[in-house]
Amino acid sequence: MASLGLLAAGVAHEINNPVAFINSNIHFLRNVLPALSQMQDIVLQLAASATDDERLKVAEAAKQWKVENKIDSLSDEIADICSESEEGLNRVTDIITSLRSFSHDADIPDDETVNVNDCIAHALRLVNSELKHRIKIQQHLSDVPLIKGKTGKLNQVLVNLFVNAAQAMEDGDKLTISSFEEKDHTVITVKDTGCGIEKHALQKLFEPFYTTKPTGKGTGLGLYISFSIVEAMGGTISVESEVNVGTTFTLSFPTKLEDKKTAQACGLDTFDSNS
Repeated sequence: MASLGLLAAGVAHEINNPVAFINSNIHFLRNVLPALSQMQDIVLQLAASATDDERLKVAEAAKQWKVENKIDSLSDEIADICSESEEGLNRVTDIITSLRSFSHDADIPDDETVNVNDCIAHALRLVNSELKHRIKIQQHLSDVPLIKGKTGKLNQVLVNLFVNAAQAMEDGDKLTISSFEEKDHTVITVKDTGCGIEKHALQKLFEPFYTTKPTGKGTGLGLYISFSIVEAMGGTISVESEVNVGTTFTLSFPTKLEDKKTAQACGLDTFDSNS
């Protein structure tokens, strides 16, 4: 529940940013429309000119318009605005796509194939506001086989792990996410360089209502629900941690053996979220 609250706030922030500058761009275009209309009138007057004197008069009007409106810079600004607006709309579309993959799977059968690398990408996009400019993110994703389950459910698990990691880390810490195949299993590891967890707490970490967070910061249900989801998908989740060193969660899922198609990886190279 706490993760969902942060997720909602983060998604709102991620959508508001591009919407704000798209709105600003539209305001700019609205302001330059009168100038563009003036140029249209000049072109029409030139086309209707029948004498050299008329054409000379229109040409002078065109020169004056150019001086007042700086056509070269105006064209560049409009081109930049279109590119920025397109990029912003693509960001909103990506976020909406990730949200749909996070929640819209109620009617999807449990034996649906799941691409774990796509889930990692979607989950990172949803928690981007919690991580960017604070945490260095590295991804080591391999071409791994598809697994059985529900994409939205795995996204929920990953979002919870990423949010937990973000809350455990200080500015400049590192989150490393890996995917690989091991003995007919697809494995995901989420490793942070945060504050770590005491040994006595590790044994209770997946119990309902148990939390290591301060009062009001956690419900103690996130990891319990994550454990239940992973178990329902036929997988396992385990944790290793050392105080002041960091924590690593490992998720392991049996490969969908009857369908050995490999998932499309998000990327094999290290990825820095701040780039």
